[in-house]
Amino acid sequence: MADYPAQLLEYLDRITGKVRGMTVDRMTTTVNRSAAGLVAFTLGIAALCLLLFAIYGALAIWLRPPGAFAVLGLLCLGGGMILWTRRNKRIK
Repeated sequence: MADYPAQLLEYLDRITGKVRGMTVDRMTTTVNRSAAGLVAFTLGIAALCLLLFAIYGALAIWLRPPGAFAVLGLLCLGGGMILWTRRNKRIK
């Protein structure tokens, strides 16, 4: 009976470790992944904007700005058409 307090302490320590592993550790992983995803999304959008500005600037050198807008619009329209044809079709 003298070892009962030590056994109880070890048991409670195991239980709290399991509970922490099921709650806090999973939530920490989820929050870290969400933050990394948000940063990656923001950097991706910024890179896409800079790429569009660079394409417009390069086209504006050879063409005048209205022609550059037209070519850039056609590129975006073509990309949208490709993505539209590859979309998942739902069965009704």
